[in-house]
Amino acid sequence: MPSSSQDDDASVAQHLLKLLGEQDFLRFLENFAGCRVYFRSRGSIHEMGEMHQRTDRLVDAIGREAAEKLEAEFGSDYIRAPLAREFRAACYRKQGLTNPKIAVRLGMTETGIDKMFRRMKQRNLAKLRAATNDNRKNRLADDDRPKRRAAGDE
Repeated sequence: MPSSSQDDDASVAQHLLKLLGEQDFLRFLENFAGCRVYFRSRGSIHEMGEMHQRTDRLVDAIGREAAEKLEAEFGSDYIRAPLAREFRAACYRKQGLTNPKIAVRLGMTETGIDKMFRRMKQRNLAKLRAATNDNRKNRLADDDRPKRRAAGDE
């Protein structure tokens, strides 16, 4: 069962994905995953614990438009950028990377990557089964309803 920290990470990840889009979110993660990123105000982004401003690094990593979206959303606050390993692994797989290369990028073992993809597949199958069962129940419920007569059938 995921811890509340993992739930928080998933929530932040979903929010950032929606805000930035897949490509910019991936670039953000590749540069800041696991780090606290503090957004003082528009134009003065920097990472907690470092004295220099981070605006240039963020803009270089994800582009000015995406950086401005983050500043507008989180200005005067900070976030801990999630690791979002499953998201990143899926993106890398779509790019054609092998499991060993994905493992290196995520700082995991190859076995860990194999297990991750297996878990992801099992979850997707479970969701598919649940959706299929829901559709089947809806069809059965529809079949049990009395058929309405057309206006001209009386």
